[in-house]
Amino acid sequence: MYIWVILATFLAMLASYTLAPRADMREVTVEPLAQAELGKFSAQHQAGYDYVRLHKPPFSGHKKYNNYSPGVISESTLRSHLPFGYVLSGLYTTQIFCLNEDMTAELGGGANGPCNEDGGHRVLVTYGPIPERWVNLSVTPEQPNTDFMNAVRSMAYTGEVVGYTVYDADAEYDDNDNMSASKIRVFDGRGIYDSFVPVGVLNNATYKKVCDMDKDYVCLVSVTAI
Repeated sequence: MYIWVILATFLAMLASYTLAPRADMREVTVEPLAQAELGKFSAQHQAGYDYVRLHKPPFSGHKKYNNYSPGVISESTLRSHLPFGYVLSGLYTTQIFCLNEDMTAELGGGANGPCNEDGGHRVLVTYGPIPERWVNLSVTPEQPNTDFMNAVRSMAYTGEVVGYTVYDADAEYDDNDNMSASKIRVFDGRGIYDSFVPVGVLNNATYKKVCDMDKDYVCLVSVTAI
């Protein structure tokens, strides 16, 4: 009886070599890794948002004013707002921007600080290079490969705008979606929840060091109004 079991197992192994590979093999083995990377990015952005939320009225200690400042949110601050066990990759930056009325420049000074100026706009931006594993090296400027783009598209179904930066020569001023008439679009892979990186952000030295499209530095970006 034991011999027959071994023989049947051996024949089953031989038969398995004649089976065609699953058509969705990459979808079940590779794309989850890309989704995990996007999950890290999204968790860091959410941590930044939670920090901002706790420094706005009524939590800021003021009835009217925000108690945060423009600039990069430190890793130590982000860690205090991250899920237990989460480890920052160090690849991404989360930064607060306080912009003027048309979002073309950063505000400075002000009686109550630049993030409390009347008519100004405040945005939280998380950005960073596309991890090398997920870059399509056959095109210039670089862009995510198919596996990573499929993961980005799946994020779009959650309503969270996460995408990579592309130059859009046809982009124009829009009172709701593109007040600064930016030419840099955050493409989510489906074109449904796309947003734009405001000009005031594009001109920031810290952002440009990593994501300057004039140098073909394509980035993963999420922009949230705060």
